Amino acid sequence: MVTAKSLEETVRYLKTKFQGSARAAIVLGSGLGGFATRFTDRTTAEASSIPNYPAPTVAGHAGKVIFGRLQRGGRKSAPIIALQGRVHFYESGSYEPVLYPILVLHLFGVRKLILTNAAGAINKLFCVGDLMLITDCINMTLENPLRALRRIIGTVRGTPFPFSPDLTEKAEKVALNLQIPIHKGVYIGVKGPSYETAAEIEAFRRIGADVVGMSTVPEAMLASSLGMEVLGVSLITNYATGISGNKLSHEDVTVAAAKARKRFTMFMTQVLEELA
Repeated sequence: MVTAKSLEETVRYLKTKFQGSARAAIVLGSGLGGFATRFTDRTTAEASSIPNYPAPTVAGHAGKVIFGRLQRGGRKSAPIIALQGRVHFYESGSYEPVLYPILVLHLFGVRKLILTNAAGAINKLFCVGDLMLITDCINMTLENPLRALRRIIGTVRGTPFPFSPDLTEKAEKVALNLQIPIHKGVYIGVKGPSYETAAEIEAFRRIGADVVGMSTVPEAMLASSLGMEVLGVSLITNYATGISGNKLSHEDVTVAAAKARKRFTMFMTQVLEELA
């Protein structure tokens, strides 16, 4: 159970471990955790060693909190926190472990948050390996995840614009400068863990979704409600059910993420350098 005491213990441990502060953080989705190896001067905390911190159980989510800097040439960025993996709702059936890391980051002093994920393409113009900046989201979990934290943060109505237009514009400019093709679109979040049916995907397409995934929406809702600026980035790792004839698997998702690693790393390094 999330309590003020448990959060205090977690933050105290991380501040002692990391010996510094950070204003920017990134949550690395399925198969994207390798990006954190680019950090210099890094200190790593295993989720299992952090008091009260939830540990992911899904492949492709290492469950590490990393504090470090990015370096390009002789220039180092300000300190950044990277979460190597996340906990999904379907792992526990509760939103508390999903949202706990966001509360920790906020108490640690993070004010700019990048949420990344592996997503399935609903928009037929998107291809596997493409990047998409999330301009808006649809909460198809059919409940407000913030209700799980009423005891801690009180009644929060949330914000109708969870993703920062300013950060999205800056990220788009980075992609253009690097000549990396990038889309902008709407992410629809579902609970999982099963993949959607073709009929569900068609319904999602009709209400305006471009990609689908099982994360990000609850995190964005909480972070923006706490006053953090949020940038959402989806890596297209598969076509949603019915868009292609291929059978979907989590292994295919992580393989596709690995293939797109170079493009993702180049893009995300420069974005974080600007935000940190």
